[in-house]
Amino acid sequence: MAEIDIIQKIKNKLSAGSYQESDVVYILVEMYKLLEQKNKKKEFQLIVFYRNWACHFCLDSERNSDVKLFFDKIIGVIKKNNLGIDSNEITDHLTETIFLFYFGKLKEEMDKFLDDYLDSIQVDWETFKMKLYNVLVNQPLKVIVKMNGVERVLSFEYTPKPMPLSVLDDSLEVSIRVDNRVIISHSTNETYIKYS
Repeated sequence: MAEIDIIQKIKNKLSAGSYQESDVVYILVEMYKLLEQKNKKKEFQLIVFYRNWACHFCLDSERNSDVKLFFDKIIGVIKKNNLGIDSNEITDHLTETIFLFYFGKLKEEMDKFLDDYLDSIQVDWETFKMKLYNVLVNQPLKVIVKMNGVERVLSFEYTPKPMPLSVLDDSLEVSIRVDNRVIISHSTNETYIKYS
């Protein structure tokens, strides 16, 4: 498909305004196609990440470098915790990593994408992020990783809870599990590391 066709499809969906969940997934897929054609996926890693999460239930981190980047950081935190490294250092590193999953960073990347490829078209960001949240909240992202030579299932999920659009970023809660055991729970106010 020609680049101009992909751009036009994205513009049409974004300018429609009132997004459905399927529109948000479609927009991310079309953005991914354009980034893939232009060989720019590394410059827009969060768009790629959220597209993968919206389209896949389980990803193999060994074969999916777009996802591996995020989960390698989390695995590093888990390993540091097991080694008895200072919990404040772990919490700081983890908070920095998890904030990548909050929608503010995705918005920054989408704004850059829109500036670069769509002449800064206006997006109803509040509706977009709520619809994306609705797609992802009941779909934990599971990634197969090797930890100490053993394949484990690491999952990342948003904790479901009703909330108005205006407080979505301020009240998100996320949890990270290894083999279905919650090991890290994070909200905008607190981080709990439970793995031992």
